[in-house]
Amino acid sequence: VRAVCSVVRTDTGNPLPYPTVDDTTNVGEQVGENAESVGQDVAVGSVNFGAYKFGSKAILVSNELMQDSAFDMETMIADLAGDRIGRIQGARFTTGNGTTQPQGIVTGASAGVTAAGATAITGDDVVRLFHSVDPAYRDSPSFGFMMHDGVRLALNLLKDTQNRPLFLPSYREGQPDTLLGRPIRLNQFMQATV
Repeated sequence: VRAVCSVVRTDTGNPLPYPTVDDTTNVGEQVGENAESVGQDVAVGSVNFGAYKFGSKAILVSNELMQDSAFDMETMIADLAGDRIGRIQGARFTTGNGTTQPQGIVTGASAGVTAAGATAITGDDVVRLFHSVDPAYRDSPSFGFMMHDGVRLALNLLKDTQNRPLFLPSYREGQPDTLLGRPIRLNQFMQATV
């Protein structure tokens, strides 16, 4: 999740109200010469961003092992701590409850399309999901898909009537694989099955 989000740092750690707005159904107007413009309010909401502290838990290492010149234990321990913190953040940023934890993206999202079957997904399901998102958001360069590797496997197994795969990996090094032209991000904290 951290790969596709922004980090907001606060000075005090107090809840930070962040404005929200969905103005996609409102349109402007054509105004005649010397005519008065009609006003239309914007429905502004807010969501509170909380400050949460994450730690790796204590990693106990003997002084003798830390002093052993054959291994760079400090770097190894720092990497382990970073991985642990990354895993707890990944879990909370994905499915956090929004009260005692950060609100996860799955918790805060609404359903776009439900697959036709409880255990399978079709290419048509993916296209319907894509078009369930308002084009104002769908056409944004930041729009993409996030899924568990198990769901990605289900997509990779889909074939057309000529038994050719519907979704192919990116052939450009350093570029994420795409689905309907949008990047795919894997997140192992999302639901593993369709």
